[in-house]
Amino acid sequence: MVAEIIEENPVMETLLLGDGCSLLPSTLDSYCKNLKVNGISRGFINLMNEFEGSLREKVEIYKQSDKSAEALADLQFKDYKVRAVIYVVSLYEMTLLWTTMNEFFTGKVQADKDGTKTSLSLFVVLVVFLGFAGWKFVLKGLGESANRLKNILRVFPAGLVLANFTLKAFLMKASKEGLEQIRNEI
Repeated sequence: MVAEIIEENPVMETLLLGDGCSLLPSTLDSYCKNLKVNGISRGFINLMNEFEGSLREKVEIYKQSDKSAEALADLQFKDYKVRAVIYVVSLYEMTLLWTTMNEFFTGKVQADKDGTKTSLSLFVVLVVFLGFAGWKFVLKGLGESANRLKNILRVFPAGLVLANFTLKAFLMKASKEGLEQIRNEI
């Protein structure tokens, strides 16, 4: 995933692996030149490795020393300028990296939201369409059932059908216009 993110965003690739100084404000040019003079690569990952290496070296030197206050004081200021420069440049690079990543992921989240909205809209349209189609099918089936029942009732004598309140109500409903003239008589 990290490789994909870096491929999609060249600014992040430059900050992490390339010359991060090229993206920093010109006020930091002297710091970047100092790193270049000392042969330190200026990508964020390389700066962090260099900083870690510097600290490890100090720990090893201290372990091998007589561990006196004097030895600690000498060690404390060893390569101080280089570490300070690494710290300042990496701080700016980290801020720029954070901003870039925030913009990148905000864009991704927005794209996902838009995709979700589109999918949801298509789903709703499909459900409504299928609902109407299904409802039409159900109504057609009910209409056919009603017509079949009316045809069955034609076989029975009219007096028998009209004597039954339920059958009479069904015929009145199912034959809206056909029985309109005689509705009051029935």
